[in-house]
Amino acid sequence: MTRLVTNCFLCQLYTALATADASTARKVQDFQAKIEKLQASQRDAKTKLEDANVARNAANVSLATVVKEKDKLIKENTDLNAVCEELMAMVEGGQAAAK
Repeated sequence: MTRLVTNCFLCQLYTALATADASTARKVQDFQAKIEKLQASQRDAKTKLEDANVARNAANVSLATVVKEKDKLIKENTDLNAVCEELMAMVEGGQAAAK
């Protein structure tokens, strides 16, 4: 009888161990799936970051070009204003001499 009880107890232990092993295997699979999903998300985020950096660099280059062109236009405007003032002074001087 003791041997039967011992065998039953061993069977229960083996069943419990098998159940624990199966549960552990399921949890490992679940965690591996989560890890793969997180790694995919991380790759996507890195790709988006790289794309954003490329776009930012392009925007910086464009902005620098626009600022350079604006400064050039300001200088040209200043020069044209000076020429216009000289021409106006010549016209006004010519009109005063004609009277």
